[in-house]
Amino acid sequence: MIDKHLYNGDITISFDERSHTYIIDGNRIPSVSTISSIGSKGDILTLWALKLVREYLNKNKDELITDKLIKEALSEYKRAQLSALSVGTETHKWCEDVILRRIPKTPSCEEVDNATKAFLKWNKSYRSQFEYSELMLYSRKYNYVGIVDVVFTVDGFYYIGDFKTSKAIYPEYFIQIAGYVIAFEEEYGIKIEGACVIRLDKKTGEYEVKYSKDLKRDKECFLSCLNIKNTLKDIKDEQAVEISTTIVY
Repeated sequence: MIDKHLYNGDITISFDERSHTYIIDGNRIPSVSTISSIGSKGDILTLWALKLVREYLNKNKDELITDKLIKEALSEYKRAQLSALSVGTETHKWCEDVILRRIPKTPSCEEVDNATKAFLKWNKSYRSQFEYSELMLYSRKYNYVGIVDVVFTVDGFYYIGDFKTSKAIYPEYFIQIAGYVIAFEEEYGIKIEGACVIRLDKKTGEYEVKYSKDLKRDKECFLSCLNIKNTLKDIKDEQAVEISTTIVY
């Protein structure tokens, strides 16, 4: 468990890296990524999972279809997902080390190596001044927390960026970075001029950058997602209370 002190020490957040949970005064606090995932790419991930299952079965088509083979096929998605998460985590750490002028570790695989090369190309092209890396943010007003990948300035204007190693830049990414913008502006009192997703292609070593077209709209959408999440939690808590108070004869 790692303790982070925000708002000049007024707020202490305990962060569990393994479970990726945030705790304040014993209460679990929702994260930006969890909130924004309400509008997530669920259908795309489902199709990806089915594609991996089909590929695995085709690769083993000469074998007799058994429960064991089906289970192995179904677990192929989980293996691929864990691999993608590992590449993303290592890439983020590498970028953080470079931003903070630390010596990064040598990439452990070709995909990480490509993603880090993409980062260097982006950095050289944009010539940004880095202000913060892996910065934990908390909104007192809305009670949520998150870690933003990078805050940088260009010509004195502040921007927030989120690194991705995914195959594409999905719409919900802009909802996620809008959550970071709200919390950053609240704590630091600095206006964010723009927010962008920086995709580091782990196959080609190239980068892709897309900026929010309407940050005000994206902020409103994030707060709507937060409202949905909080409402669902309230309903769930109400149902739990009803069940606990029901007398069974």
